[in-house]
Amino acid sequence: MECRIMLHFNTIRYNKYCLIWLVFIVSIKEVYNQNRTVYGYEGDTVILICPLSTSAESVTTTWTDPPENVVYFYNDIKNPSIDRGERLFGIRNTASGAYNLGITNLTIGVDDGMFSCEVNTNPIQQYFVNFKFYVDIHNVTLIPSANPLTIQEDTQLEVRCVVNSNAAPAPTITWYLESANITSIAVTNTTFITLTGNRTNNNKTLQCRATNNNNKPPKTANTTLNVEYPPTINTLAVQNKIEGRDLLVTCQATSGNPSSTTFYWTKVDNQGFRQNGHTLHLYNIQRTNSGTYRCIAENMYSYGDKGADSQSMVVNVQYPPTIKTLSQQDIVEGRALLVTCQATPGNPNSTTFYWIKVVNPGFRQNGLSLQVPNIQRTSSGTYRCTAENIYINGEKGQDSQTMVVNVLYPPTLITMSRRNIIEGRDLSVNCTATPGNPTSTTFYWTNPGFRQNGSTLQLPNIQRTSSGTYRCTTENNYNNGEKGTDSQSMIVNVQYSPTIENRSLQTVNESESVTLTRNIVRNPLSNASWYIGTQLLKTESSVQTTTLTIENTKCTDTNNYTVVASNGVGNNVTRLVELIVNCKFEYKRQQALRQE
Repeated sequence: MECRIMLHFNTIRYNKYCLIWLVFIVSIKEVYNQNRTVYGYEGDTVILICPLSTSAESVTTTWTDPPENVVYFYNDIKNPSIDRGERLFGIRNTASGAYNLGITNLTIGVDDGMFSCEVNTNPIQQYFVNFKFYVDIHNVTLIPSANPLTIQEDTQLEVRCVVNSNAAPAPTITWYLESANITSIAVTNTTFITLTGNRTNNNKTLQCRATNNNNKPPKTANTTLNVEYPPTINTLAVQNKIEGRDLLVTCQATSGNPSSTTFYWTKVDNQGFRQNGHTLHLYNIQRTNSGTYRCIAENMYSYGDKGADSQSMVVNVQYPPTIKTLSQQDIVEGRALLVTCQATPGNPNSTTFYWIKVVNPGFRQNGLSLQVPNIQRTSSGTYRCTAENIYINGEKGQDSQTMVVNVLYPPTLITMSRRNIIEGRDLSVNCTATPGNPTSTTFYWTNPGFRQNGSTLQLPNIQRTSSGTYRCTTENNYNNGEKGTDSQSMIVNVQYSPTIENRSLQTVNESESVTLTRNIVRNPLSNASWYIGTQLLKTESSVQTTTLTIENTKCTDTNNYTVVASNGVGNNVTRLVELIVNCKFEYKRQQALRQE
């Protein structure tokens, strides 16, 4: 009996005569490329190649078909004992030396399966060929099947290419986006591809191409991509707006897909703020409107989701500084005025200050402090402090506050002249003044030990003792409790007629010199004249004391002299002045008498 051992479908088959050789034979058998697959169409002829090499001139090539029928080929001799033997034939493979197996009129269900070829070399070589019938691709579909196929931007969608399941060989699937081959992004499993929504691919054609026969054109399935993406808002610039003006800003956007777009505005720090429409309206804008606003543009996607884009915009409301209220400045004349203007900074916060006087366009003082040293009443008036900042557009923001400067000063008395009054009359002198600030004025008169209230000095039946310097004082009361004062002196000159001093007679020795003296009480000074009888001896003008000197007196100088005084007040007054001159003879007689 013959021992035959075969390796078929990874199974060792042997008969009872081969048990003792089994281990040895299996260990030396070589198997090549046992997974090779060959395709053919029904009714065609196919040649199954046996690539096993042999150098022997006579070689037996054993082919085993799927039903495990054995066909021998030895020196071109075929074993004809199997069914369909008439459709089998062998062809010597000149390259390898083994026999290839040819099958004509291929029949489904009969000829498909695993064939093996074996050559009786040492070691024995075996090769497997899996024959299958072609099944063409006749149905290619995409899942999802929607056309157009909608996908949202930046989301992923798996698209599967489905081919009829019995297609053989397994189809080769390639993916195209327009003309670009994108199969590589499908990685290893090309039956599906994961797309990421990108607006640049909107309206492009996605195509699945499936082929399992290079001789036939591929079958395709197409869909148009509908990439839904939001609108794109143009960049919004910072809005620098001056307080009190109107702000209108239009939010512009490139349409998305779908193109229908709605707009609205919000304020970042104010959840309650919303304004619909593409234009932000802020009328009579105020500083509290400063902040970050956001424009949102939306479109509605197919499945109810929304596409949105937003841009932030800073609104910078520019406004002037705010000066704090300035109070009236009451200051006493001659003192230094220093007032500081204070302000809450505006926007921008850099602030400059200056002062002007309302009724004096030529007056300007730069800086936040108004300084007026040694202030005078002419400096009274309304001053204005102005605070400025410069807006980005070059305009100036301003605020100003007025301040009244009230220079306090005393009333000013009108100069009073000396008052001459004749004794016994009534003196009435009115003290007048230019009002000060405040205008309310009081007057009083003083003299050492004397005070009389009121503007009028009244001295009835004035006497000479009332002569002297009187001072009129005028006062006003300042707001700070101090007093403003001015005063003027006035001389009261009480005039009265002269009175000549009365003395006893005056005696002089003959030949001696004598001076007759009389004091005159008077105001004003008097003119004095000396007489003997009607004979005028001497005249003096404006004297207080009058004298008459007689040199080398004689007896005949004994006489009653008359002094006449006048000063224009009342009548002339006279006084007798008696002079006795002791004659020498008489003088000697008198001396002798005394000696006796």
